[in-house]
Amino acid sequence: MQPKPENIDELKTLVSDPAQQQNRALLQHVTDLFMRTLDRQSSGERDVFGDVLEKIAYQLEDNSRAMLSGRLAMVDRAPQKLLQRLANDDIEVAKPILEFSPCLDTSFLVGVIRTKSQDHLFAIAGRPQLMPAVTDEIVIHGEHYVLYRVTSNPNAAFSEQGYEALAASAAGNPELGHALGTRPDLPEEMHDRIQASTSELRPSEFFALDLDNLGK
Repeated sequence: MQPKPENIDELKTLVSDPAQQQNRALLQHVTDLFMRTLDRQSSGERDVFGDVLEKIAYQLEDNSRAMLSGRLAMVDRAPQKLLQRLANDDIEVAKPILEFSPCLDTSFLVGVIRTKSQDHLFAIAGRPQLMPAVTDEIVIHGEHYVLYRVTSNPNAAFSEQGYEALAASAAGNPELGHALGTRPDLPEEMHDRIQASTSELRPSEFFALDLDNLGK
């Protein structure tokens, strides 16, 4: 399906205005147009919007891209190429996309986990749905606060290998052991083992961490 002329004409008018070029206001206007016409857009039209938004956003400062990221994070038909670039950006830009976007597939998330910072992993660990292929990678690459967040996420699913690795980490971390031990999907045998391994440990200062602000 070809892009609808009225939407593309309005987009061309916005980006050709010299007073608006390379301006945060232009990014806001084009984003508004994208959101307003989303239900009527073809896939080709979404791609055009994505290319234009990407070009504008990456001529501006980080906080402008963070604004764009926040607006696109919950959109289920956002331009894929733009989303992926935002998700690989600095964490203040990437965070909303990594936490909430329904458009990121498993292979892309695994790639981010393997190559980006712990803050990026922390954002992914809180997603509203996580498959075992993703949590396995988080368990391999994540530091303690990332492991705690993903273990505490009721919407995260784990493989047997993932649970085994978490159990090994929990042996020296009673707070992680508690989070793991309270998961309803944890195998009973592993639950008993975790209880036994953490019952004698003195609680650390882990909960003193401001978990809500980690990754910001």
